[in-house]
Amino acid sequence: MEKIIPFKNIRVSNDLDSLMRNIALPMGTVMVIMCKQGRLRIEADRQGYEMHEHDIMLCMPDFLAGSYLYTPDFKCLIFCVQQEAINDVVYSCLRAENNWYDKLQYIRHHHIIHMNGHQIALYDAYEQLIDLHIRKVSPYQDRISDALAQAIIFEILYMVEESMRKSENDADSPSIPEIINNKSRLNQLFYRFVQLLEANHTSRRSVRWYADQMAITPKYLTYICKQVTGKTPTDVINSIAIREIKLLLLNTNDTVKEIAYTMNYAGASSFCKYFRLQTG
Repeated sequence: MEKIIPFKNIRVSNDLDSLMRNIALPMGTVMVIMCKQGRLRIEADRQGYEMHEHDIMLCMPDFLAGSYLYTPDFKCLIFCVQQEAINDVVYSCLRAENNWYDKLQYIRHHHIIHMNGHQIALYDAYEQLIDLHIRKVSPYQDRISDALAQAIIFEILYMVEESMRKSENDADSPSIPEIINNKSRLNQLFYRFVQLLEANHTSRRSVRWYADQMAITPKYLTYICKQVTGKTPTDVINSIAIREIKLLLLNTNDTVKEIAYTMNYAGASSFCKYFRLQTG
Protein backbone atom coordinates (compact mmCIF):
# COMPACT_ATOMS: atom_id res chain seq x y z
CA MET A 1 0.00 0.00 0.00
CA GLU A 2 1.50 3.34 -1.04
CA LYS A 3 1.38 6.41 1.16
CA ILE A 4 1.99 10.04 0.22
CA ILE A 5 2.73 12.88 2.62
CA PRO A 6 0.89 15.95 1.32
CA PHE A 7 2.61 19.21 0.29
CA LYS A 8 6.23 18.12 0.58
CA ASN A 9 6.69 15.66 -2.28
CA ILE A 10 7.74 12.92 0.13
CA ARG A 11 6.58 9.54 -1.11
CA VAL A 12 6.64 6.53 1.19
CA SER A 13 6.04 3.10 -0.31
CA ASN A 14 6.38 -0.58 0.49
CA ASP A 15 5.77 -1.62 -3.13
CA LEU A 16 9.13 -1.87 -4.93
CA ASP A 17 7.63 -3.14 -8.19
CA SER A 18 5.25 -0.19 -8.48
CA LEU A 19 8.05 2.23 -7.74
CA MET A 20 10.59 0.75 -10.15
CA ARG A 21 8.03 0.66 -12.96
CA ASN A 22 7.05 4.28 -12.39
CA ILE A 23 9.13 6.01 -15.03
CA ALA A 24 7.34 9.26 -14.17
CA LEU A 25 9.43 9.73 -11.02
CA PRO A 26 10.98 13.21 -11.35
CA MET A 27 14.63 13.48 -12.23
CA GLY A 28 16.76 14.18 -9.18
CA THR A 29 14.66 12.00 -6.86
CA VAL A 30 16.57 10.65 -3.86
CA MET A 31 15.57 7.15 -2.76
CA VAL A 32 16.19 5.38 0.55
CA ILE A 33 15.36 1.66 0.45
CA MET A 34 15.10 -0.24 3.73
CA CYS A 35 15.08 -4.03 3.59
CA LYS A 36 12.81 -5.19 6.39
CA GLN A 37 12.85 -8.88 5.45
CA GLY A 38 14.34 -11.18 2.81
CA ARG A 39 16.96 -10.22 0.21
CA LEU A 40 17.13 -7.87 -2.77
CA ARG A 41 19.66 -7.67 -5.60
CA ILE A 42 19.81 -4.58 -7.81
CA GLU A 43 21.97 -3.97 -10.87
CA ALA A 44 23.09 -0.35 -11.12
CA ASP A 45 25.97 1.45 -12.80
CA ARG A 46 27.29 -1.89 -14.12
CA GLN A 47 27.55 -3.27 -10.59
CA GLY A 48 25.47 -5.64 -8.51
CA TYR A 49 24.27 -4.64 -5.04
CA GLU A 50 22.75 -7.15 -2.63
CA MET A 51 20.63 -6.13 0.34
CA HIS A 52 19.84 -8.34 3.31
CA GLU A 53 17.46 -7.96 6.22
CA HIS A 54 17.95 -4.63 8.06
CA ASP A 55 20.14 -3.15 5.31
CA ILE A 56 19.49 0.35 4.03
CA MET A 57 20.38 1.49 0.49
CA LEU A 58 21.01 5.16 -0.21
CA CYS A 59 20.32 6.03 -3.86
CA MET A 60 21.45 9.48 -4.94
CA PRO A 61 19.92 11.05 -8.09
CA ASP A 62 22.75 9.72 -10.29
CA PHE A 63 22.25 6.14 -9.04
CA LEU A 64 20.79 4.48 -12.13
CA ALA A 65 19.01 1.31 -11.03
CA GLY A 66 18.40 -1.39 -13.63
CA SER A 67 17.21 -4.97 -13.24
CA TYR A 68 16.42 -6.32 -9.78
CA LEU A 69 15.43 -9.58 -8.13
CA TYR A 70 14.12 -10.32 -4.64
CA THR A 71 13.24 -13.34 -2.55
CA PRO A 72 9.56 -14.34 -2.02
CA ASP A 73 9.66 -13.14 1.60
CA PHE A 74 11.07 -9.70 0.70
CA LYS A 75 9.56 -6.69 2.49
CA CYS A 76 10.77 -3.12 2.29
CA LEU A 77 10.07 0.51 3.09
CA ILE A 78 11.10 3.14 0.55
CA PHE A 79 11.35 6.91 0.96
CA CYS A 80 11.38 8.93 -2.29
CA VAL A 81 12.04 12.63 -1.96
CA GLN A 82 12.09 14.98 -4.94
CA GLN A 83 15.26 17.01 -5.23
CA GLU A 84 13.59 20.41 -4.97
CA ALA A 85 11.78 19.33 -1.82
CA ILE A 86 14.86 17.85 -0.21
CA ASN A 87 17.43 20.52 -1.06
CA ASP A 88 16.64 22.94 1.76
CA VAL A 89 16.14 20.15 4.29
CA VAL A 90 19.40 18.42 3.39
CA TYR A 91 21.23 21.72 3.37
CA SER A 92 19.93 22.71 6.79
CA CYS A 93 21.16 19.37 8.12
CA LEU A 94 24.52 19.51 6.38
CA ARG A 95 25.36 23.16 7.05
CA ALA A 96 26.16 22.23 10.64
CA GLU A 97 28.63 19.67 9.33
CA ASN A 98 32.15 20.68 8.28
CA ASN A 99 32.61 17.38 6.42
CA TRP A 100 29.36 17.26 4.46
CA TYR A 101 31.22 16.67 1.18
CA ASP A 102 33.03 13.70 2.74
CA LYS A 103 29.67 12.24 3.76
CA LEU A 104 28.31 12.76 0.25
CA GLN A 105 31.32 11.02 -1.28
CA TYR A 106 31.03 8.18 1.22
CA ILE A 107 27.39 7.61 0.24
CA ARG A 108 28.36 7.57 -3.43
CA HIS A 109 30.87 4.77 -2.75
CA HIS A 110 29.01 2.86 0.01
CA HIS A 111 25.39 2.59 -1.06
CA ILE A 112 24.44 -0.09 1.49
CA ILE A 113 24.67 0.30 5.27
CA HIS A 114 23.56 -2.28 7.82
CA MET A 115 21.28 -1.00 10.58
CA ASN A 116 21.69 -1.96 14.23
CA GLY A 117 18.81 -2.79 16.57
CA HIS A 118 18.39 0.79 17.79
CA GLN A 119 18.25 2.17 14.24
CA ILE A 120 15.68 -0.44 13.22
CA ALA A 121 13.46 0.55 16.15
CA LEU A 122 13.81 4.22 15.21
CA TYR A 123 12.70 3.69 11.63
CA ASP A 124 9.77 1.56 12.75
CA ALA A 125 8.75 4.50 14.94
CA TYR A 126 9.11 6.94 12.03
CA GLU A 127 6.92 4.72 9.85
CA GLN A 128 4.21 4.75 12.52
CA LEU A 129 4.50 8.54 12.85
CA ILE A 130 4.08 8.95 9.09
CA ASP A 131 1.03 6.68 9.11
CA LEU A 132 -0.57 8.82 11.82
CA HIS A 133 0.53 12.06 10.16
CA ILE A 134 -1.15 11.41 6.82
CA ARG A 135 -4.50 10.31 8.21
CA LYS A 136 -5.69 13.85 8.86
CA VAL A 137 -4.63 17.11 7.24
CA SER A 138 -3.91 19.91 9.71
CA PRO A 139 -2.98 23.60 9.31
CA TYR A 140 0.58 22.62 10.23
CA GLN A 141 0.82 19.72 7.77
CA ASP A 142 3.70 21.19 5.78
CA ARG A 143 5.77 22.04 8.85
CA ILE A 144 5.20 18.60 10.36
CA SER A 145 6.23 16.95 7.08
CA ASP A 146 9.33 19.11 6.97
CA ALA A 147 10.25 18.19 10.54
CA LEU A 148 9.74 14.48 9.88
CA ALA A 149 11.87 14.60 6.74
CA GLN A 150 14.61 16.48 8.55
CA ALA A 151 14.58 14.02 11.45
CA ILE A 152 14.88 11.07 9.08
CA ILE A 153 17.75 12.73 7.21
CA PHE A 154 19.56 13.41 10.49
CA GLU A 155 19.21 9.74 11.40
CA ILE A 156 20.63 8.73 7.99
CA LEU A 157 23.54 11.17 8.39
CA TYR A 158 24.32 9.70 11.79
CA MET A 159 24.24 6.20 10.29
CA VAL A 160 26.66 7.35 7.59
CA GLU A 161 28.91 8.92 10.22
CA GLU A 162 29.03 5.71 12.25
CA SER A 163 29.73 3.68 9.11
CA MET A 164 32.53 6.09 8.17
CA ARG A 165 34.12 5.65 11.59
CA LYS A 166 34.02 1.87 11.20
CA SER A 167 35.61 2.18 7.74
CA GLU A 168 38.40 4.35 9.15
CA ASN A 169 39.20 1.59 11.65
CA ASP A 170 39.25 -0.99 8.85
CA ALA A 171 42.75 -1.12 7.36
CA ASP A 172 41.38 -2.59 4.11
CA SER A 173 38.83 0.18 3.57
CA PRO A 174 40.06 3.33 1.75
CA SER A 175 39.42 6.72 3.32
CA ILE A 176 37.48 9.46 1.55
CA PRO A 177 40.63 11.48 0.69
CA GLU A 178 42.14 8.29 -0.76
CA ILE A 179 39.01 7.70 -2.84
CA ILE A 180 39.13 11.27 -4.13
CA ASN A 181 42.87 11.09 -4.84
CA ASN A 182 42.29 7.94 -6.84
CA LYS A 183 39.80 9.84 -8.97
CA SER A 184 40.62 12.42 -11.58
CA ARG A 185 42.30 15.73 -10.88
CA LEU A 186 38.95 17.42 -11.52
CA ASN A 187 37.43 15.73 -8.45
CA GLN A 188 40.43 16.72 -6.35
CA LEU A 189 40.15 20.34 -7.45
CA PHE A 190 36.39 20.40 -6.90
CA TYR A 191 36.95 19.03 -3.39
CA ARG A 192 39.35 21.93 -2.77
CA PHE A 193 36.71 24.37 -4.07
CA VAL A 194 34.15 22.89 -1.67
CA GLN A 195 36.56 23.25 1.28
CA LEU A 196 37.16 26.90 0.42
CA LEU A 197 33.43 27.47 0.00
CA GLU A 198 32.70 25.95 3.41
CA ALA A 199 35.15 28.31 5.07
CA ASN A 200 34.27 31.48 3.15
CA HIS A 201 30.67 31.23 1.89
CA THR A 202 29.43 34.06 4.12
CA SER A 203 32.03 36.54 2.91
CA ARG A 204 33.17 35.51 -0.58
CA ARG A 205 31.00 35.07 -3.66
CA SER A 206 33.45 35.86 -6.43
CA VAL A 207 34.40 33.03 -8.78
CA ARG A 208 37.70 34.80 -9.44
CA TRP A 209 38.54 34.88 -5.72
CA TYR A 210 38.05 31.11 -5.38
CA ALA A 211 40.00 30.49 -8.60
CA ASP A 212 42.87 32.64 -7.33
CA GLN A 213 42.99 30.70 -4.06
CA MET A 214 43.26 27.49 -6.10
CA ALA A 215 45.89 28.99 -8.47
CA ILE A 216 43.71 28.33 -11.52
CA THR A 217 41.73 30.51 -13.91
CA PRO A 218 38.00 31.24 -13.44
CA LYS A 219 37.42 29.57 -16.80
CA TYR A 220 39.07 26.36 -15.58
CA LEU A 221 37.11 26.45 -12.31
CA THR A 222 33.94 26.73 -14.38
CA TYR A 223 35.03 23.72 -16.42
CA ILE A 224 35.70 21.72 -13.23
CA CYS A 225 32.29 22.48 -11.71
CA LYS A 226 30.45 21.76 -14.97
CA GLN A 227 32.20 18.39 -15.32
CA VAL A 228 31.66 17.30 -11.70
CA THR A 229 28.19 18.76 -10.94
CA GLY A 230 26.76 20.04 -14.23
CA LYS A 231 26.55 23.52 -12.66
CA THR A 232 28.72 26.62 -12.89
CA PRO A 233 30.72 27.77 -9.83
CA THR A 234 28.40 30.78 -9.65
CA ASP A 235 25.42 28.39 -9.40
CA VAL A 236 27.13 26.48 -6.58
CA ILE A 237 28.12 29.65 -4.71
CA ASN A 238 24.65 31.20 -5.03
CA SER A 239 22.95 27.97 -4.00
CA ILE A 240 25.00 27.80 -0.80
CA ALA A 241 24.48 31.51 -0.08
CA ILE A 242 20.71 31.45 -0.62
CA ARG A 243 20.20 28.41 1.58
CA GLU A 244 22.30 29.99 4.33
CA ILE A 245 20.18 33.14 4.07
CA LYS A 246 16.96 31.10 4.24
CA LEU A 247 18.18 29.41 7.41
CA LEU A 248 19.00 32.76 9.00
CA LEU A 249 15.61 34.19 8.00
CA LEU A 250 13.68 31.19 9.30
CA ASN A 251 15.65 30.23 12.39
CA THR A 252 16.93 33.48 13.90
CA ASN A 253 15.44 36.72 15.14
CA ASP A 254 18.03 38.75 13.24
CA THR A 255 16.78 41.67 11.18
CA VAL A 256 17.30 41.80 7.42
CA LYS A 257 20.01 44.42 8.00
CA GLU A 258 21.80 42.14 10.49
CA ILE A 259 21.61 39.16 8.11
CA ALA A 260 22.93 41.34 5.28
CA TYR A 261 25.89 42.25 7.51
CA THR A 262 26.47 38.58 8.44
CA MET A 263 26.50 37.63 4.77
CA ASN A 264 28.86 40.53 3.91
CA TYR A 265 26.48 42.60 1.78
CA ALA A 266 26.91 46.37 1.52
CA GLY A 267 23.45 46.97 2.93
CA ALA A 268 19.89 45.71 3.25
CA SER A 269 18.94 47.09 -0.17
CA SER A 270 21.63 45.19 -2.11
CA PHE A 271 20.96 42.11 0.03
CA CYS A 272 17.23 42.15 -0.80
CA LYS A 273 17.95 42.76 -4.47
CA TYR A 274 20.29 39.73 -4.56
CA PHE A 275 17.77 37.51 -2.74
CA ARG A 276 14.93 38.57 -5.04
CA LEU A 277 17.09 37.99 -8.13
CA GLN A 278 18.00 34.46 -6.99
CA THR A 279 14.59 33.34 -5.70
CA GLY A 280 12.05 35.42 -7.60
